[in-house]
Amino acid sequence: SILAEGFALTMGKSKHELKVERQKYEEEVRALLEKYDTDGSKTLDTEEVTQLIHELDKAPPLAKDVKWVMKMGDKDGGGTIAFGELFVVLQKYKKYRNDNPDLIRLIAKHDKNKDMVLSSNEMKALLQDVSESGVDVTDADVESVMGEFESLSLGAGSSKGIDAECLSKAISNWQDRKIDELSLFGIPVSMPKMDMPKMEVPKFEPPDLSGATSWTDGIFGCCASPDEKAAKRKSGKT
Repeated sequence: SILAEGFALTMGKSKHELKVERQKYEEEVRALLEKYDTDGSKTLDTEEVTQLIHELDKAPPLAKDVKWVMKMGDKDGGGTIAFGELFVVLQKYKKYRNDNPDLIRLIAKHDKNKDMVLSSNEMKALLQDVSESGVDVTDADVESVMGEFESLSLGAGSSKGIDAECLSKAISNWQDRKIDELSLFGIPVSMPKMDMPKMEVPKFEPPDLSGATSWTDGIFGCCASPDEKAAKRKSGKT
């Protein structure tokens, strides 16, 4: 379907072909809206969106994924998503879900019963998949990754499903530990790193202390407004 594959590249396509693709996509979105609009309001609320995403992903969605769709789709703040909003947000959701393509693929491959919960055996198979041939994944490795993953998931407020970002971080940390462990025995190892979402770290800007007149002013006075600093200097207070 157009929805599953995403819009094809427009380069080299005629206006007629693009119009046909758009019409097909509109029909698919409208069909999804009608299917999950259980109350006949011609809009989708959070519960209905959750069921829709479950169908698209073929797995129970994470709470944060549903929250993302509602935030991006509910532009008027009414708590529901109408057809026009759904038309746009489903295109964006495909890109959003592709932020961790390798890990998402591996989870789908090893989550045999599709319950979005990895058992010890499933986790072991996944870890073996991201390890170099000849590297044995032990039960202790599995326990280490699952323990850290659970801790990270609780910290991120994810109680249901598999939080791909937390699992990616847990696997990446385990890979670093495994490489260090094997290097002690002179075994050179390299492992494919999980793609982590890029995060922008705000640049630290040191406070301007040029107007400080004393040690205490240097620590606390930097937070005062220019007028407050001028009044303090005029009164002779330090």
